[in-house]
Amino acid sequence: MPAPQRPINRRLMLFGAGGIAAIAAATAWYLTHWSDAEIEQVRNLQSAIFDVQMAIDYVNRRGGALDPEQTREVLAYYQHAQARAADISDEVLARVHTDLPRVWPEIFRRSTELYVGALENSNRDRARDAALLQDNWIRWYNLNKRKMSIPRAATSGAKPAVAISTSVAPRKDKSE
Repeated sequence: MPAPQRPINRRLMLFGAGGIAAIAAATAWYLTHWSDAEIEQVRNLQSAIFDVQMAIDYVNRRGGALDPEQTREVLAYYQHAQARAADISDEVLARVHTDLPRVWPEIFRRSTELYVGALENSNRDRARDAALLQDNWIRWYNLNKRKMSIPRAATSGAKPAVAISTSVAPRKDKSE
């Protein structure tokens, strides 16, 4: 009686060595290729983060006390960040960082919404809640920014990823 033969690995037969290499190349291409629409969403993400940083810097340079005109300027930063933050899909957020689909709406967008409401209505309680959430975002971002997958095309002309802080050295701006 002949010895039993091992079953044939039909996947390997179907694809062959070249087919497996092609699948690996296609997978690598997908993981590194970003469509123009996805790149635009990543730019929106970067812009929203940058606008919040600009608002923080602006307030810190003035010691936290703002007159009505300064409040309108800070509100404009948060409104712009809010608009940009809304235009990003969960799929793109997940490609940038696996935790972003959870963190972005729950912490970043929520803190931005609270700040907009607080500044529009001079609501100190809402501003305090926004500040606590924003501090959570800052901690998360500073711990995870190096793990973010940002396509090169999205960074051309964009501001570099920098640490977000709540205490920054004063910088000159056009209004000073």
